[in-house]
Amino acid sequence: MDFGFAVTNLTNPCGRRYCNFLGMETIGGKGKGATWMPQELAVLKDGDWSLDLEGAYFEEHPEDVFVECVKAIRRTKAGRCVNLVTPGSLGDPRDWLIPQLIALVKYECLNVREIRYIDQRACGGHVTRVFR
Repeated sequence: MDFGFAVTNLTNPCGRRYCNFLGMETIGGKGKGATWMPQELAVLKDGDWSLDLEGAYFEEHPEDVFVECVKAIRRTKAGRCVNLVTPGSLGDPRDWLIPQLIALVKYECLNVREIRYIDQRACGGHVTRVFR
């Protein structure tokens, strides 16, 4: 699947991250002199948790699945895990999500012990577990 971006092309010529991928927005445009601000502050989850991305929005905008997955990993405390539930219509996450997620985790310098495919749910969605 082509999601419209490559992990190697996530920085602009100034070395700053693009706003559409990592939850950053600009004030004053995308050019020279723009100020980059985070859209939200991450609150760390105390325990293991799940992020359900099975809605119609994510089926129509699969590139946003990566954004939400990276945000979820950031919000997961060390020693805990997050279950990422993706739409069945996007296919097996071992083919499209996990390889990109491994690259994104490295790119973001997030400490992750393991990314593991768990199973397909009865409703058709897939569960991928990320251990911090």
